[in-house]
Amino acid sequence: MFSGTSSARRQSDKTARTEDWAASGRLIAAVAHELKNPIQALGNALFLLEKCLRGDALPNRYLKAAQEELGRMKEITASILSPYRESPPRRAVNIPAVLDSILEFYDHKIKFKRIQICRRYSSVSPVEASAGEIRQVFTNLVINALEAVPTGGKVVVHAFSSRDWSSPERDGIRVVIGDNGPGIRPEHRRRLFEPFFTTKTGRGTGLGLWVSQVFMERLGSRVRLRTSARPHRAGTCFSVFLPFDRRTPIQAR
Repeated sequence: MFSGTSSARRQSDKTARTEDWAASGRLIAAVAHELKNPIQALGNALFLLEKCLRGDALPNRYLKAAQEELGRMKEITASILSPYRESPPRRAVNIPAVLDSILEFYDHKIKFKRIQICRRYSSVSPVEASAGEIRQVFTNLVINALEAVPTGGKVVVHAFSSRDWSSPERDGIRVVIGDNGPGIRPEHRRRLFEPFFTTKTGRGTGLGLWVSQVFMERLGSRVRLRTSARPHRAGTCFSVFLPFDRRTPIQAR
């Protein structure tokens, strides 16, 4: 009797969480829709600014970076507005180049906190994916690592050829982003990929990891987490697997 009651309660809780996530998804889609107009206006402003900066090498470099980020914002909002449709067009993506570009974009933060960046890229081939979605996933993970480590901390960015741990017949690339920050407390780990859940008091939207998981699921994969909050052994490591062939079926996780 008690077992049945407990099972019904768990099912009720699961249904409630599913309904909450669905409502969160609708809210996020509404926000993304409202962002379309200011994003378009910002694009127009950057276009006009480009006309005024001809010949100025350094300002144009920053302008190009802003335009690339704006393009990514457009792609992300389009993806959020159509979560159950096909992903944006895929093309060959050079993973180390994407990672280097993200680290360069946050170079000021890295230098300000004197963070040691350890890059290890082991003979990885391009993967077919949505460049904007992949960049967003890695941007979220890199930002989390940079914010987690203390001044003088260390962040490891490792990309290497691998197989899917759950479906060994699938070849691809694994990217691991780790830090020696304080780790994630046990009570927070289960909710880490829920929309709007954040451990960053007073900042953060709680959407980064949720969006990253959605994008990875489109590739038939997921974001994996290993973390420890034990003194002298604390740190967090996120791992993602990017398959060469998304059509290969995968096992349930």
